Amino acid sequence: MEKPATSSFRGLSPHLFGRAALAGLVLFATISALFAALIAFGTSAPPPPLASILEPAIAQARAQQGALPPLLQFTTRDGSKLAFRRYAGREDAALILIHGSTGSAEGMHAMAQVLNTGGGPTIYALDMRGHGQSGRLGDIDFIGQMEQDLADLLQILPPQAKLGLIGFSAGGGFALRVAGSELGQRFERILLLAPMLHPQSPTYRQNGGGWATAHLPRLIALAVLDNAGLPFFQHLPVLAFARQDSAGRPYTYSFRLWANFKAHEDYTADYRRQARAPIVLIGEKDELFNAAAYEPELKTIRPDAQVRIVPGVNHIGLSLSPAGIAAIQAELRDF
Repeated sequence: MEKPATSSFRGLSPHLFGRAALAGLVLFATISALFAALIAFGTSAPPPPLASILEPAIAQARAQQGALPPLLQFTTRDGSKLAFRRYAGREDAALILIHGSTGSAEGMHAMAQVLNTGGGPTIYALDMRGHGQSGRLGDIDFIGQMEQDLADLLQILPPQAKLGLIGFSAGGGFALRVAGSELGQRFERILLLAPMLHPQSPTYRQNGGGWATAHLPRLIALAVLDNAGLPFFQHLPVLAFARQDSAGRPYTYSFRLWANFKAHEDYTADYRRQARAPIVLIGEKDELFNAAAYEPELKTIRPDAQVRIVPGVNHIGLSLSPAGIAAIQAELRDF
């Protein structure tokens, strides 16, 4: 006669299962409490104002009063009205400019004016969602929304125009993100100006050279949740900048804006994706990033990497100074 199946748990006390379940609940509660504490209280003080970035930007804003083209709007797929400035030029070529962290289209004015002259392409300088006059300051709705916004902008451009994309600083990281996506295949030319690659890249100075401070405990906790497919509390700020908003409060980015307005975590894959390597320009005296580290870093990713170091130019000077803008213009002579 066949013996009945036996269980390896036979003879164990039900109380052991109860204790195991209780221990599991205690562990879960402890981990939940830890995550709650990290999310609620894991913040840092914002860095002090960074004069090398703010003073030139303020001076430029004063100098260009009345010279800016009107602020226009386009409608995105979710019905939002996002802002941009258009510099009319050739209709067969369109160049899109992406500003840096906490910036707006206004900060791209000096560059746009020069690139637009003498038969240059039509320029579209954006207020990216979460910046300037586009949406809620310092926040977006979900990770990936900024690529959707860019794709929606392309719908209002002349369909026959060849496309170029220029991103500065954090906008350079975003332009690299686009380069690594299917959307990036629509651009014939991509320029990365002092791009933010990744905090673990050798190009990055600690705390971005004093420009930004991460709320690291909160950021890590939210990243763990996001990786687990739990997009909770992503409206909370995780990055504070060395400037204030128009209300005099520290300028911050939410987790979802921080996660979207940059390259993907594997920025090396982004850089490999384009048939033609995006050209990188960096000021010799950049105080946020390590200029000398870009070429060796990018050459390890692809041998055809091209990095131009602009002598005597600092971070903000790459987008504002005559020398910086001339270096950018030189890369677009055939565009």
